[in-house]
Amino acid sequence: TAKPPRTITRLGIARAFQIPQLFLDQTVMENMLMAAAAHRGNPSGFSRLDDHPDRAEMERLLDLLSVREFAGRLARELPEGQRKLVDIAIAL
Repeated sequence: TAKPPRTITRLGIARAFQIPQLFLDQTVMENMLMAAAAHRGNPSGFSRLDDHPDRAEMERLLDLLSVREFAGRLARELPEGQRKLVDIAIAL
């Protein structure tokens, strides 16, 4: 397409790498909300994640991939397969 990656992602196309790219010292929900804040282009979203406006949507995505039960756990505590599902939820 000759378009830069940033332009392509703004069109709604996302990718997930073979090895999950998560913040291991953050909870699954924090990882999701940081991705949502970055997607919105709102760096201030990184400071107040507890009342982020996309929380319900992130919970829905975790439900979709059957990993919502891990939302409060640190990413490092998850088995690799669960980390990959969270990584896919972030891409979605």
